[in-house]
Amino acid sequence: MNGLIFESQPSPKVSVIITSYNHAKFIEQAIMSVLDQTYGNIELIVVDDGSTDSSPSIIKSLQLKHSFRFLEQDNRGCSSAVNHGLRHATGEYIGFLASDDYYHPEKISQQITYYTQNDHFGFIHAGVITVDKNGDEINRTDFARVTWDSGRIFETLLDGCFVSAQTVMTKRKVLDSVGCFDESIAIEDWDLWLRIAKHYDVGFQQLHMAYYRQHGANTYFSKNPQNVLRMCKAEKAILDKWVSDPQYKKIIGKRTLTWFYRLSQVSRIDASQYFFPAARYFYSQLFCKGLLFFFFGDRLVQKLRNIRLQN
Repeated sequence: MNGLIFESQPSPKVSVIITSYNHAKFIEQAIMSVLDQTYGNIELIVVDDGSTDSSPSIIKSLQLKHSFRFLEQDNRGCSSAVNHGLRHATGEYIGFLASDDYYHPEKISQQITYYTQNDHFGFIHAGVITVDKNGDEINRTDFARVTWDSGRIFETLLDGCFVSAQTVMTKRKVLDSVGCFDESIAIEDWDLWLRIAKHYDVGFQQLHMAYYRQHGANTYFSKNPQNVLRMCKAEKAILDKWVSDPQYKKIIGKRTLTWFYRLSQVSRIDASQYFFPAARYFYSQLFCKGLLFFFFGDRLVQKLRNIRLQN
């Protein structure tokens, strides 16, 4: 009887793109979290977006030891940096990571196993652990409370982004189909997830596969008026791409309330453009809170809160 030899299929290549900008304190941990993955066939591409701190020298030092690809560009924003990396990526699968975040050691291994068993997904994502600047846990995705699952998630995702970018894995052919990141929009990841989810099922793993670092330099949590206004405008620009969707009017209405509340804490002038649209939700707690900030300012509201706590 002739013996049959079955050759195992080679592991697919996964390209991971790390975008770096002024995170000298965190960049080494981000890079090493990719290099120390239990999965073997990884192409690491680090793109520095014009950092003015010591990030480039740290990356170059690590590159000499570990031989990954390092690209530099003038400061043009995160989406431009990711797209720069994508132009050089050769992997069948693609992952993303910011220079202040990091992967779980099993992230790529677990996701490749899941993705190859569910080949129809446009992208997959997972739970995330939020840590502070020192790496101490703040919270993590509570799988008992999530309101999404695998499958068609476009309508749910249009209502607000719940996908943690550092947990995402997608395919090169999917990006070739829907396009890469829109460099004109600040919240470029939500925009891309929507474009993929419109045409593909999406997979969700109930595993904590990455760490998101929350610290003072996070743009989304910034109280800087320009950053808050930039985020609000970006959200509107993304939603306006889907103005023909049946949910658009309902979603944009709720968003104006959120924008009024967020802007009223940092800029009365910018908040005023959303005052009347948000007034349709006059009896909502969020609108009432926004009114307090709008008329009395952040400092006075904080003083009133302190007085209330003392009593």
